Amino acid sequence: DYVLVAACGYGYEFPIYETRNPKELWGIDKLDAIEVVKEQYRNVKAIIDDLEICAEFSRLESNKFDKIIAFESIEHLANPTKFLENCVRTLRNRGQLIGSVPMQSPGGSHKTEYNQESIEALLKVYFLDNFYIIWQDPCFVLFDCVKANGIN
Repeated sequence: DYVLVAACGYGYEFPIYETRNPKELWGIDKLDAIEVVKEQYRNVKAIIDDLEICAEFSRLESNKFDKIIAFESIEHLANPTKFLENCVRTLRNRGQLIGSVPMQSPGGSHKTEYNQESIEALLKVYFLDNFYIIWQDPCFVLFDCVKANGIN
């Protein structure tokens, strides 16, 4: 599989993903985090980008990834449109966007608050009905989206 970890931070989860033997493992985040990733995880293809802008993400080839992981990242974006458009564009058919958002946790670095209804409405725009909520509790929602044929 070709896997992209969005908002990968310092890459603490890369050893877990590496046990799955991906063909390519990518990480995308801001400069300070990516410098650490490049130093510690030589097999990871690291991209410096701000997910609000997606300048570098938008340059990646279409239909590249089998999985995009986006845990606890969408809520940091005031407008996740460019990020989600690029997720759909770079996912292969039947590729997955797997992620989570905290439920209604205002303040700090979170720019958008979500609840189950609002995250479902957002995901529906990009994945139609090809998503499901894996887990929900009062603290967060875990979701899995699948790119269906014909979704660009």
